[in-house]
Amino acid sequence: SAVKARLLAVEADRIVVAYSGGLDSSVLLHTLAQSSDLGMPLEAVHIDHGLQGAQLPWRTHIETVTSALGVPLEVIEITLTPAKGESIEAVARQGRYQALAGLAGRPLIVLAQHQDDQAETFLLQLLRGAGPKGLAAMPDAFFIGDHPAMRPLLAIDREGLSQFAKAMGIEWFDDPSNQDQRFDRNYLRSEVMPTIRARWPSASTTISRAASLQAETTGVIAQQATGDSRYVNWDGHSFSASQCQHLPESRQRNLVRFLLATCGLPVPSLRRLTTVIGLLNSNAARGEVCWADVAARRYRDRVFLELVNPDVPSDFETDVIAGVWIPLPGDLGQICVSGSTLNHGASTVRFRRGGERVRPYERGPSMPLARWFQQRGVPPWRRQQLPLVIVDAKVAAVGDTVFEGFGDLRVTWERPSG
Repeated sequence: SAVKARLLAVEADRIVVAYSGGLDSSVLLHTLAQSSDLGMPLEAVHIDHGLQGAQLPWRTHIETVTSALGVPLEVIEITLTPAKGESIEAVARQGRYQALAGLAGRPLIVLAQHQDDQAETFLLQLLRGAGPKGLAAMPDAFFIGDHPAMRPLLAIDREGLSQFAKAMGIEWFDDPSNQDQRFDRNYLRSEVMPTIRARWPSASTTISRAASLQAETTGVIAQQATGDSRYVNWDGHSFSASQCQHLPESRQRNLVRFLLATCGLPVPSLRRLTTVIGLLNSNAARGEVCWADVAARRYRDRVFLELVNPDVPSDFETDVIAGVWIPLPGDLGQICVSGSTLNHGASTVRFRRGGERVRPYERGPSMPLARWFQQRGVPPWRRQQLPLVIVDAKVAAVGDTVFEGFGDLRVTWERPSG
């Protein structure tokens, strides 16, 4: 009843069970299907990523069970393409979550991981050298994309689920890939956990409790980082290096991790993170540290955390048609220019090539565009990514900033938030 109360408290148009056909998801699906007061439709989705071996009997079992329960089933097939050295487990997990994130409507996604899964996750994170966030293992409530998700079985161990399934006559399919000890989780489950339980029978319970404590610690750490982000004047993209220098290094590291997570950017390794901390503590006005497709860049007193955009083609130039959107290269979005000023001469959109001059004020002197950038505090790497609107051979606008003296010229630039 407590689980159902939590499910009903979530705003959704239906409940979707991630159904693999194994023990845990079978118990979850049967339990919810036999509940008469869910308050919203129940569906099942099966992600087929080809790791279960022979698919025909597996798929037949899944279709038979959902049909008998009267639960609509959606099967989503995905293809795994791990890069060299990449874990097939991680790629499969990412593929499943991407498929679930793409579900239509406003589903509440319910996953069937249990207490033993939680204990295994904690140990795997421990062996990877994770901090409190990793050691918190799996949260019981979170989001998959924009969809709310829950794990209502985290307090129940596999043995309890097995006893319940046998008592209720629930049949399940054992995943043959669970026996493949190339996968770290399978090795831990079959070789390590039995030895631990032989000495400490309540290991899953106590390890899960440790994960809960780490989750609590993570919450406190996030509160600290939220306060620190205000202290360093975080604006959604950058923060003050000089303000950050007043914080102890442990809080600097915590803050950078928090800000990256806030932006949805990957956190670097501890070694690379140490280099980022060195960058913000240095007296240098410029510098950068890169990892994956992310960069931490210093310009003057600001440290920017952002994706690395591809270089803009130097020969890009296109004519302006009033009111017509122009797609920009390099993931820079699109731009639209309008106004009667366009009738006064040829108008194009291009990027910086060097030597451009601007007149910020109609009756003021002109100046090199480079100096205008400096006065505005525009970081050097962004200067090449700002589209220029050229009217009658003069720079009329940089990005969506229109200079005086160009009448009713209007520029709208829609660009990715990062």
